[in-house]
Amino acid sequence: MGIVVREARPDEFEALGGIVVAAYREVGALEGDEGYAAELRKGMQVAECLAQGDLTVDIGETTHDEIGMLLKKMDTTLVSRASRLHVSYERSAGRRKLKLASCF
Repeated sequence: MGIVVREARPDEFEALGGIVVAAYREVGALEGDEGYAAELRKGMQVAECLAQGDLTVDIGETTHDEIGMLLKKMDTTLVSRASRLHVSYERSAGRRKLKLASCF
C-alpha cells in the first residue's frame, strides 16, 4: 500500500498543528522558543475557526515572526471583509461579536 497525500480537513487542523510542533521540537528547531510553538498552535486554532465559517475569532496580539505576520494579515482581512458586509466587531472576552452596521 502506498502513501496517500491529501489536504487536511478542518477537524484535523489542531492535531496537525501538534504534529508540526512535535517535529520542530524533535529536530531542535523550537529549543528555548516556546513562544513560537504557542503561536503555531494559535495559528492552527484560528485557521480551524475560519475553515468552519466562524468570523468571530479574535486573533489579538501577535508576534513579529512569519507566523505572527500571517495571523495579523488574517485579522486585517477579517475586519476588511466585515466592513464590506456592513457589520462591525465588538471585542468581548477574547471573542468578537458581530454587529450589523446601521445603513441609515
